[in-house]
Amino acid sequence: MMTICGERDQMAAYFAKLADQAVDAAKKGGISLSDAQWVRFRGTVQADIDARLDDFLTLLAADYAAHYSAADIQAMVDYCQTPLGRKLTKLRAQMEAETYDTREAFLSAIMLSAMQDAQQRIQTKEKGL
Repeated sequence: MMTICGERDQMAAYFAKLADQAVDAAKKGGISLSDAQWVRFRGTVQADIDARLDDFLTLLAADYAAHYSAADIQAMVDYCQTPLGRKLTKLRAQMEAETYDTREAFLSAIMLSAMQDAQQRIQTKEKGL
């Protein structure tokens, strides 16, 4: 199911964005490399992350198995083989790559706001206000 329904490609696109994030973090962290070294660094990070893709898909498959029956999973696979299902499968990885930065920025902003709000409420409450 992971391959037929596009999970593998979607996760590979997600892992590629994680590699980009790792490189950006390393650059911001002060690591000094030449352009050629950055290319090799990015490739090495990507290879290390990709080496764990099957492990992640195994965890994901176990999650599906815990929540869906074998008949449910077969129905999902059957759907993925319909024209609309093939379109969904084809576009999943592309959409993952396209929405990753927007989703991460949105979720980071929400988390920062929630943490600031929680801190303010706790400090206000402790001051007896």
